[in-house]
Amino acid sequence: MKRYKKYKILAILLTSFFIVSYELVRHYTLIHFLPRDVDVVVSSILFIVISIIISQVIFNTLEKLERKSYQKEIEAKIMFENSVDAIFVLNSDGEVLEMNGGAELLSGWKQKDGLTFEILFDETLHSLRFYRDKNDNDSSPIIEKSLQTKDNGPTPVSLTFSFMNDLFTNQEKIAIIVRDLSERKQMENVIKKLYTEATQKHYETEILYQISHKMTSIRDLSALDTQKTFRDVTNKIQRLLEGDHVALYLKRSHNDGFSCIASTPNFRNQDYDFSEHSRLASYEFKDNKLVVPIQTEGHTLGFILVEGTEQMQSSMQKQDLIKSIKQIFSITLENSHLYNKLRGVTIVEERERLAREMHDGLAQEISSISMKIQVVKSLIYRKGSDGLDSDRLKEFVRDLETLTNEAYHEIRHHLFNLRTPFQMQKPFLDSLMNYADIFEEHTEIEVEVKVREDFTFREANLSSEMKVHVIRIIQEALSNSKKHSSASSVIVELEPASVGFWRIRIEDNGNGFDYEMNKDQKEHYGLEIMKERAHLFGGYVEINSSRGEGTQIALYIPEGGEHLENH
Repeated sequence: MKRYKKYKILAILLTSFFIVSYELVRHYTLIHFLPRDVDVVVSSILFIVISIIISQVIFNTLEKLERKSYQKEIEAKIMFENSVDAIFVLNSDGEVLEMNGGAELLSGWKQKDGLTFEILFDETLHSLRFYRDKNDNDSSPIIEKSLQTKDNGPTPVSLTFSFMNDLFTNQEKIAIIVRDLSERKQMENVIKKLYTEATQKHYETEILYQISHKMTSIRDLSALDTQKTFRDVTNKIQRLLEGDHVALYLKRSHNDGFSCIASTPNFRNQDYDFSEHSRLASYEFKDNKLVVPIQTEGHTLGFILVEGTEQMQSSMQKQDLIKSIKQIFSITLENSHLYNKLRGVTIVEERERLAREMHDGLAQEISSISMKIQVVKSLIYRKGSDGLDSDRLKEFVRDLETLTNEAYHEIRHHLFNLRTPFQMQKPFLDSLMNYADIFEEHTEIEVEVKVREDFTFREANLSSEMKVHVIRIIQEALSNSKKHSSASSVIVELEPASVGFWRIRIEDNGNGFDYEMNKDQKEHYGLEIMKERAHLFGGYVEINSSRGEGTQIALYIPEGGEHLENH
């Protein structure tokens, strides 16, 4: 407020001089109305008082404005000193006139160090003028630069600057607000790194999925398309692990060594000796090579060999991928082994079933034919006979014809079942209805297939192995209706059952039998095989029959293929 004092006095003197001068002129023109001395004194006093009053009012207003200005100055000073942001005030030459505590803390410099814009930001002040001229609007431009700190080198910062003129000297000054971007830059780098890792993880997951999808298609290692699948998989492993070459070795037989069955192009190490890795439990890096054993139940079935492993040895992510690949291959080879074992068991079961049915039916019929032929021969070639007993001979010939026809139909029935008209690649329900039509055509037994609800979602739970067992059970049930019950019609119904199961019910209108009293008899052995088949996939079979009322067989199939101990 002191800087206004001289202006206040000057304003009073000038105002008083003006009024006095004015009144002197005025009163000289009106002197004839009043005595001159009286008029001069009265007018001077009057206007001096008025001028003082007016000046006081004016300067009271100025004083209020000054107080506000001073208050803002104090607030600005407090903000300047206590701001967490660094603030530098420079002159037009780029020299630092003032800097707050935030500036000292961020830069490590002191004002006494003789700082300039060029020292702080490693460039001239003209760059700020360029940004100011380039910025068309009135807002202060924000730019990013590196602050040259005293002890820690360059630090990423953002600058907000304003050009202004000093109120008293009218010299140009530049106020620069500097904000530390180190944490933001670190966060940006972390986000970029996470994004890169997520992108890489997505890529790796996609390749792993493709490998897994390819491997799950393998059932029989001796199939023609298996080697092509393995070649595709080795190429994908090379892309995934970024190795130079990848090869797959499998054991051809129990005693033989390991043979290379698939590799990436230009792989030359076909006869690699794995004898030193025979006891390897996990993967091993050696001589710029990666050796991954493929194991199941403690037995080594093969190896994956990767050449060019510099990056893998130091990457935990790559080593996690190696473990996943090892697991996929181990599961695939184990499944292939189980598939071949199951296929062998199925073949043996089919042979046993066919042998049993031929023994129980066809063999007995042929034996009867043979006996009848012997009797006919004895009748024809019997010595001492006066003549042939034509009636008895005709009776034996009719019996032979009947037995021959039965044997013929029995053979046709076995051939029909061996061909298995079930089309496995088609939906199960379509295949079942097709089989029912063919069975009806061959046997003249009417077969009606009923479905209580949409079967699609249930069929999705039927694996190929389960489907084979279900088919054989249905075949056995229909075959029994033909051979033993003299049925004229059969109903095959698919329907929901108890919680966790659905049911295939096969009911005929044949003679029926007392199952509980005769279930241990030889002719009912096929029914027990049906139960054993159902037990293999966690299902069970219920058989209800009584003489003269037909037979009902109910096959219960688990929704998710879970094994049940209590059935």
